[in-house]
Amino acid sequence: WLLGSFEAAAQKHLIQFENLTIDDGLAQSTITGIQQDKQGFMWFATAEGLHRYDGYQFKIFKNEKNNSASLPENYISAFAIDDKDRIWTGTNSGKLAYLSKTTNTFVNIVLKGKSGLNTYPVSAIYCYKKERVWVGLEGGGMMIIDAPGKNSNNTALLEGYHINRITHNRTGTWICTDKGMFEIDEISLTMVPHPDLTELESIAVSDIFPDGNNRFYISTLGEGLFQWKQGNSLEKIQIPKMRGSRHLQFILKDRKGVYWLGTMGGGLIRWENESFHTYQNNPLVGESIIGDDVRTGFMDDQGNLWFGTISGISKFDRNI
Repeated sequence: WLLGSFEAAAQKHLIQFENLTIDDGLAQSTITGIQQDKQGFMWFATAEGLHRYDGYQFKIFKNEKNNSASLPENYISAFAIDDKDRIWTGTNSGKLAYLSKTTNTFVNIVLKGKSGLNTYPVSAIYCYKKERVWVGLEGGGMMIIDAPGKNSNNTALLEGYHINRITHNRTGTWICTDKGMFEIDEISLTMVPHPDLTELESIAVSDIFPDGNNRFYISTLGEGLFQWKQGNSLEKIQIPKMRGSRHLQFILKDRKGVYWLGTMGGGLIRWENESFHTYQNNPLVGESIIGDDVRTGFMDDQGNLWFGTISGISKFDRNI
């Protein structure tokens, strides 16, 4: 078992966040995803539309009645940017579309399962190689879409599972679900067996971070943080007991080798050299993190860290 020590945010660990809220132009404060495009714009998925941010102001894309080329629904539950810089959006009602930045219009992609059109909320999107889009559903498993917008071919996997995250390392694609995590062979689209991971079959895995040398860090919703090296058993990383420390929503590693963990109601955890530090909202301090339900994290091309909460966005300039 690994044991990390907990320290209060001493002077050297104090952070001044730059916060963005409805007062700064957000249409809604619940942030469900953060990405950056090739032009350097930041993109934020929210419960009330897709936001593009240029560092000064927002451009907001919303559903427009009787306009099939607009965002199909305002509640964006998942999104991603592919290598062609298309902005993929999945919605709470199960719709999938991408924004073509050349025309500023959305192209709808039909998600069809065995029983007809998909109605499961889209919970994860991952774009990787060869016009392939991996779409995770909340309770409906996963669909893999080849050649989207052309002669799309949908492949269904892990039916009935709630897909939380889809990521990739040099060996394959990894799927985090409400019943453990799985590796998918990208050629055969079959599951790669990992007997070491059977312990996770009753645990909701929220995120996985491949850290090289076949080592992974695994965050869960209810059981905290694990370390796993392929061929070895799972190892629990002991985070000191604090509000939200067992309910982790993502793992982010910055350029300085520090890990950041978003919690469900306990704020943001910084993990460095086996020590843990927590950052929580203080209504009396304007530079504290904007909210304690930290749902998503992202590092931009300058090394800045962006955190999405249900209360808005917090940015940490990692270069200061």
